[in-house]
Amino acid sequence: WGSPSGGGAGDPWPPTAGGTAAGDPWSGNWTSEASQQHHGAEASRNRQEAQDKQMAARYAELERKRVEDEENAKRNEDMRQKKAQWAEDQRLQQQEQLVRDQEQMMRDREQARLDMEQEARRRRQDDARLTLKSALDPSMAKDPHVVEWALQEAKKAGVDEVDPELMAAAEQQLGA
Repeated sequence: WGSPSGGGAGDPWPPTAGGTAAGDPWSGNWTSEASQQHHGAEASRNRQEAQDKQMAARYAELERKRVEDEENAKRNEDMRQKKAQWAEDQRLQQQEQLVRDQEQMMRDREQARLDMEQEARRRRQDDARLTLKSALDPSMAKDPHVVEWALQEAKKAGVDEVDPELMAAAEQQLGA
């Protein structure tokens, strides 16, 4: 096909001055203006669509980033809370262990004190018992004050709990 403005061999359009055919709706300035307007509007639409697509893509990216940031913030807050809870649990466990250790130490001290008291009492009983035995020995028994004093010390020391026969013998000797 030949062009409306071109003419030439085999062109069904008769050549016209200025390259347009008279009365041709596709010819002349109207065609180029309409074409320019059509192409301009289409280009404008295309630019607008491209801008809209870019804006939609930017918005989608911003929204994706916002959601990701929220999820990260939530994860970070969850992790912070878990760490804080773990630290609090550790602190409480350490505090409870410290209390248990202190209680055990106090029990151990009390038991040691009781053991020492018991040992001291046992030694006092042994000493008073030996003193009373010595006072009852025939060589010492001549002095009733020594036997009486030894008997009083034996009573204070609780010798009657460990050797009631010896106590009875001392009281009998004093009563005799």
